[in-house]
Amino acid sequence: MLPKKPGANKISVEENLNELFALDAKVTQASPYILPLETPEALLNFLTKDHKSDTYIWNDSNGNLVGFFSIINPLNEALIEVLNICIDPDSQRQGYGKKIMLFAEKLAREAGKKKIKLVTNIKNTPAITFYKSIGYTIVQEIKNYYSDGETRYMLEKSLSEK
Repeated sequence: MLPKKPGANKISVEENLNELFALDAKVTQASPYILPLETPEALLNFLTKDHKSDTYIWNDSNGNLVGFFSIINPLNEALIEVLNICIDPDSQRQGYGKKIMLFAEKLAREAGKKKIKLVTNIKNTPAITFYKSIGYTIVQEIKNYYSDGETRYMLEKSLSEK
């Protein structure tokens, strides 16, 4: 059962896999630029085994799930990576993406990181525009990043103390 507390809530992917997969599938259907994960087990493997990420849900002020996101916080590195952001299409363009990214940046600062990075499909113009609007810069173009034939941009943002 997912927590109902507004804002970010760290969760176990395994314990909440069906809810996360349902939301991921809804988002994937709404966007042609998102890498589809075909089964709940594929999502579990991607988030926990392949990348060993920490996953958080984001609830609105009424405790309703609007999305989830995962971060990778490697030891001995000066940055964290936002592995994914998944916001319900019905809740997009309402400021949740910015709230999630600000929260991820706060986690990075608290962990003593100097940068935050993420990867997105080069064709995902809305996401690229959004990330640039909150201070991210394209630092690299990577062909076949997920072995799916698609090119991705790596974006980074330097973090100042706040």
